[in-house]
Amino acid sequence: MFGRPNALQDQLTMPSSERRRDAGVAPTADVALERAFAFVEPSRPESTLVLREAVCAYVDAERARAEPAERIIVSMKAIAERARVTASQSRRASPLSMSDRDELLTRAVTWCIERYYQTGQARQ
Repeated sequence: MFGRPNALQDQLTMPSSERRRDAGVAPTADVALERAFAFVEPSRPESTLVLREAVCAYVDAERARAEPAERIIVSMKAIAERARVTASQSRRASPLSMSDRDELLTRAVTWCIERYYQTGQARQ
């Protein structure tokens, strides 16, 4: 439904180690996270909630593959950067300011760490 028009180009231009890692992640978690980053708007709290849910789903998928938290954070930041480029090319409104992007990424990293290190608690 939402497809990634540049997925092949992404695969060809990223280092082989990242290609291998991206191929192993549940595609829906990866795509959902990228879309959530691309369409988040601080003025719309529901879009921030969608981003948080996408971060949690991505962390769950990566953690199930026994990926360390550090690697998940690095790959999440790479996905956020891809989404930023996509969003800046497709938005009619002005893109997020640098401080908004930084704050959003900081929040996403916090959610990632919280989700990864939940132990014995029911996952949301």
